[in-house]
Amino acid sequence: MLARLIPLLLLVLGRDGVLHRFDGHHDTTARFARAAGVTALADRRVAVLADGRLFIDGKPIPGRFEHERALAAGDGLWSLSPAGVSRVDLRAGTLTLALVAPHARLLAADGPDAFTEVDGELVQIGAPPAAAVRR
Repeated sequence: MLARLIPLLLLVLGRDGVLHRFDGHHDTTARFARAAGVTALADRRVAVLADGRLFIDGKPIPGRFEHERALAAGDGLWSLSPAGVSRVDLRAGTLTLALVAPHARLLAADGPDAFTEVDGELVQIGAPPAAAVRR
């Protein structure tokens, strides 16, 4: 019987700003000053939020990201700021506020959608219509 191969991508961001990326065969590291967030896009590119800048696979994206405090990715990239949850346009380096939620605390993404927790409720953002699910 043939063993099934499962793609693996492990990302570890240390407090020292060193990002470790292990893809099942290779372990690489990169240092980012004041790194605040890391996530992997569906196409296995890695996004890092550091020192008010956004990097995709180590290359800076144009734009200003100093207010962003977390990232999540699926088919696209999402960010969390004090204003709420935004879609990130990787080509233009712009943010489009998708949910005004100053109390949003957590951010996750899957496929085209993002999910955040706001005042004890899980809120789905992305494919219309946005839905709220009570815990």
